[in-house]
Amino acid sequence: MPTCSETYGPNWVGEYPNCRYEASTPAGQGQQPEFTGTVGSLGFESLLPSWDDYSKYFDPYDPTEEEMSTRAAGIDIGQLQSAWDLQSGQLGEALGLGQQQQGETWRLQSAELGGQWAGQQQELGAGARRGYQDVTRMGEQMLTRGRGLTFGEQSQRQAEEEVSGAYARSFGLGQSAYERAMESGQSRYRQALEAGTMGYEQAMETGELALQQATTDIYQGLESDVFGQRQDWRSEQRATLNTLLGMGLDLSGTGGTGGGGDNQEGWITCCDGTSQPMAALCGVGNQPWECYANEKGGSNPPAGTCTDPNMSYQCADGTCVGSALECMDTSTGSGSGGSSGGGSPGYGSGGFGGEDE
Repeated sequence: MPTCSETYGPNWVGEYPNCRYEASTPAGQGQQPEFTGTVGSLGFESLLPSWDDYSKYFDPYDPTEEEMSTRAAGIDIGQLQSAWDLQSGQLGEALGLGQQQQGETWRLQSAELGGQWAGQQQELGAGARRGYQDVTRMGEQMLTRGRGLTFGEQSQRQAEEEVSGAYARSFGLGQSAYERAMESGQSRYRQALEAGTMGYEQAMETGELALQQATTDIYQGLESDVFGQRQDWRSEQRATLNTLLGMGLDLSGTGGTGGGGDNQEGWITCCDGTSQPMAALCGVGNQPWECYANEKGGSNPPAGTCTDPNMSYQCADGTCVGSALECMDTSTGSGSGGSSGGGSPGYGSGGFGGEDE
């Protein structure tokens, strides 16, 4: 069974068809540690208090989008390879057909040349026979005229030699012409084959180079996408960290902003009685000022009770405000922006973590 790297190329791991792509760091980004996608790999430990399980505030990396990108890249590469397989097969068929046609053309040309030479040989042979016949008749005539046997035989031999020499010269010229024609035809045939083969090889090289470049483009695009997805995840988790820190999370490791440590001094008490290092972690409707306002009779009224959509909370006195915090009894100094020591449990005027006086 082929490996994924043999099937798809560099950075593909596993046994086909169970392939996955392991992206390397894009050029110019420097060396990066191996990506695990775990919360621990974010390296936030030194920025967060040791007394809290900080990992619950962050999300591990979701590889779904990366897997989809990898599958899409694999499909694109597979389609490119299939298209090239078809094209290269057509190029091979065209080469084979061209060679077959060229071979048939040369076969016909060589047969025609052979036929012409054979006919020429027959004509030369017939001419030689006629020449010998003429010499024989000339000898008989000389004998009849009484010119003597010796003179007749000598003349006949000379005439026969002339006929033989003329035949040999004509045959040699004809054979040379035939051989030159055959050599010329064979040369043109070989050149045609070489030209066809060269064209095929050039087309194959061009196609393979185009396939390689297109595949490389897909690899680089996938690598960039995966790197960007991982960077987006890191950025999102860093934004969460910044939000937590900006909401008053103590960096000293001694507890909340109101002081304390592992004994959870200074933590705020949510409406449901649980303690958190900051009010935001109590959740919507469970933050200390919300339960305080609820005790005063405030509520989220039905739609239409407060006509202004930005004033969706109704205090006990019927006033419509933006949040429960604005309903708090300002006479105790615990309202929004209040400065006295009174207020909801776990929430002071200076920030999260204050104690009731």
